[in-house]
Order: sequence, then C-alpha cells, then structure tokens
Amino acid sequence: MQSQIVNIKTEFVENIHHAIREKMWTTLETISKRINMVWNARREPTEKVFFLFSINGQKQYCGLAEVCGPWSPDTLIEGWTDPSCGFVG
Repeated sequence: MQSQIVNIKTEFVENIHHAIREKMWTTLETISKRINMVWNARREPTEKVFFLFSINGQKQYCGLAEVCGPWSPDTLIEGWTDPSCGFVG
C-alpha cells in the first residue's frame, strides 16, 4: 500500500484548531482541486492521503491528518481565519 503526503501551510494556528474541532480542512479552490487530484490518483481505495501541517514562518511541522474523502466544493465552513476578514467564530 502506498501513501501520499500533502504539505499544508496556513497563516494562522487557529485554522488548525478549527480543523480539529470540525474534522474538516478548508483552503483556496485552486489548492483544493490539486489535493483532489492526489486523492483521485490513488490506485487502490486502501491507499491513504495525509496532510502534514505547518504554520507560515515556523520551521517545524505541527500536525498530521488523514484525508477521509474527496473535496466537497458545496460544503461551507464558518469560522475560518482569513487575513482579509479575521476570525468569525
């Protein structure tokens, strides 16, 4: 069995905390499409895809999560920290 690892960077540690609570990650559509290509490129359903998390400006990784399904473009997540709008939750 082969696994794929996708490096995920975020500006804010709050995004990682929010993802843990909601059990879901959100990102820009272009990045989501690339991650979905990795998910769809699996040869067997048993192959795993993992996110390896880091926060911009830090020189270490701070988390690992298994991707459990494909990208869902219709799912909206409230409370995400964005540089242009701040923390909503």
